[in-house]
Amino acid sequence: MIEATILNCIENCTGIPAFTEMPENPPDTLAIVERIGGTLNEHIYHSIIAVKSYAPFLLDAAQNCELIQQALIYQMVNEDDVIKVTLNSASNNTDEFTKSPRYQALFEIAHY
Repeated sequence: MIEATILNCIENCTGIPAFTEMPENPPDTLAIVERIGGTLNEHIYHSIIAVKSYAPFLLDAAQNCELIQQALIYQMVNEDDVIKVTLNSASNNTDEFTKSPRYQALFEIAHY
């Protein structure tokens, strides 16, 4: 399950708490990992992953997003089941309902 690998990478490489859904009592700074699509071709998954970085201030969310990008791009390829990590985009994605500062990075991850 690629989500577990991503959560571990984010937490171990950045120290940012990472979850697959918003916890009941979230910390001020966290990342939410969500698989939003993907394909399977010749036994290789191409998962589209959204990673949302929350922080008290927008600049902090942007910096955390950058840390997560670096961790996933340069560290996840060392995992046995990961073939390639490609950053699709990264942008301000402030939560419309809560007005919480948030940045979002979209990745395509090729994995077994």
